[in-house]
Amino acid sequence: FNTNVPPTNTNWSQPIHSAFGNAELIYTFTEAYNFAGTTINSIIYESNGGSFAPRGGSNMINNGEYFELAVPTTGFAGLTLSYATRGTATGFTTQTIKYSLDGIDFITHSVFDGELQNEWTADQVVTADFSAITEADDNPDFRVRIVLDGATGTVGNNRFDNIKLEYSYLTSIVSPQNVVITLTG
Repeated sequence: FNTNVPPTNTNWSQPIHSAFGNAELIYTFTEAYNFAGTTINSIIYESNGGSFAPRGGSNMINNGEYFELAVPTTGFAGLTLSYATRGTATGFTTQTIKYSLDGIDFITHSVFDGELQNEWTADQVVTADFSAITEADDNPDFRVRIVLDGATGTVGNNRFDNIKLEYSYLTSIVSPQNVVITLTG
């Protein structure tokens, strides 16, 4: 969230393309603004740029809305998602992480709730381990959806920054006897 940052009180343009890799983010919120970001959970030499910040919206219209990450995992295995997050007192109180193996149907992976601090801290990095879900490996249709709920204020928000999907490479070797050997590393 450090390039093509929208002006104040303006939604992020969709889709938001990843700085590294070929993932993209789309969202259903009526308000998804930019606020100051962090370097927590970032890659080396990342700047402290912007963040993705959905707000509760008028009449809390954005409760139950989501952002989705299309993250083809072709050639990769052992996936772990992580991101830095913070929130305001009237922002969303739950973040439900779901995943899809076909890009259509979503399964709940985990729910993170509780009061988020109104500042960036290392203990507010959320991690979701998908490594035990082998169908997520080497899958061109893999998606992650984060559903937000519980906002009680129009401008109440959660902020997200430095969203990472870490993985191992998947390498297949065909032996002289035509046996496929798969290596991860």
